[in-house]
Amino acid sequence: MKVLAVDDSRSMRFALESSLISLGHEVRLCETAEEALEEFKNNTYHLAVLDWVLPGMNGLDLCREMRKAPGGDACIILMITSRNRDQDLEEVLAAGADDYLAKPVDEKLLLTRLKVAERMASTLMARVSMENQLKESLRDKETLIKEVHHRVKNNLQIVSSLLALQGRQVSDEETRGLFNETENRVQSISMIHEKLYRSDDLASLDLSEYVNDLVRQLFMSFDVSSSEVSVSVDVPEREMDIDSLIPCGLIINELVSNAFKYAFPSRKDGVLHIGITSPTEGVTELVVRDNGPGLSPEIDILKTRSMGLRLVNALVKQLKGELVINRKGGTGFRITFRERRS
Repeated sequence: MKVLAVDDSRSMRFALESSLISLGHEVRLCETAEEALEEFKNNTYHLAVLDWVLPGMNGLDLCREMRKAPGGDACIILMITSRNRDQDLEEVLAAGADDYLAKPVDEKLLLTRLKVAERMASTLMARVSMENQLKESLRDKETLIKEVHHRVKNNLQIVSSLLALQGRQVSDEETRGLFNETENRVQSISMIHEKLYRSDDLASLDLSEYVNDLVRQLFMSFDVSSSEVSVSVDVPEREMDIDSLIPCGLIINELVSNAFKYAFPSRKDGVLHIGITSPTEGVTELVVRDNGPGLSPEIDILKTRSMGLRLVNALVKQLKGELVINRKGGTGFRITFRERRS
């Protein structure tokens, strides 16, 4: 075990060195706090024995600085003092030391205290070693999960490319549109895995960034310009868990795609709004609204044969949410649900 001993008294340093070596420890002696602090920052020590009164920085201040240094929490610190007052122990513990010993130091008592400190340091070393192993295991698992997200994203990109290639070979406009819609659905999921791969948090993503990127992608896919359709995205910068974000993203994909296809036939003076709010704690409300001709009153959202609207219904059920449609002054979809983490 590596031990740092600090005392401005030569005789005390000799006594400490003799006692520590007799216990089988590797000892580094320092005369001043400044010298000891520099040594502690550059090397790993499991036990430190500090004199309270030192030239320049005193032992209490040295103890505080050592605790701040990297690895400072993994060292047992024993303070030695010529003072012997009732409040001394409180000051020592407040500074971050683990124990103290009053001078003049009896050699047997010193050895006893050092053995106790040795056992404490051994226990602490074992705990730190276990914590480091757990951290390393966690890093390995995070790396593996990131790699899984990366591979899923790559596979989804391949599927998307295959759909795009197949769609180009179809002459029927309606069938080609179906390929394009499916490609957009795959892209909305692929985007999540791409962001997870680049994120430090593997359980959630920034909601605002994802929705804005998704809407931009749909703009390009449907070849819509901002001069034709004015789009407003009002989404807060906050995290959403992946179990909620994937169905939420697919719902946005379907509703925005439907708006681009049906709400703006003249591609002129179109207005589309996508908003997400939290009206009450733990509740999320998604609104997608356009100023188009409106959804026909003959269409029953629960019985429709439209693939997109059937998918929206299924996703709302997956979120255990509620869907309300406003058909006045255009079409407005409002989905309210509780996120999985809440």
